Amino acid sequence: MDLAFESKQIREICESTSAAEASFGEEVARSLRARLSDIEAATSIRDIVLGNLRPAEQGSTDSMIIDISVEYRLVFCSNHARNPRTAQTDIDWERASRVKIQAIEKRA
Repeated sequence: MDLAFESKQIREICESTSAAEASFGEEVARSLRARLSDIEAATSIRDIVLGNLRPAEQGSTDSMIIDISVEYRLVFCSNHARNPRTAQTDIDWERASRVKIQAIEKRA
């Protein structure tokens, strides 16, 4: 899968180990790299088995969440010019091959 980023700050954290460690600590930075590697290696987002993949909002598939650690999670969305949709107009994650990392946030 191809990755894009919501902001320059998120890009820097995701692409730089030192920036991720400065922001979240060594353990979370290592887990972040692992989850990003899982996403990049996946053919479909449904191929990701670690991180408790789930919709960001109940009843919506527009954004998804993957846990990075006990404290942090990664929020992302499909990033196609015309996002693939199911007949029910949900994002078709089986056909999505581009995602945008929207946030790295503390779990509620």
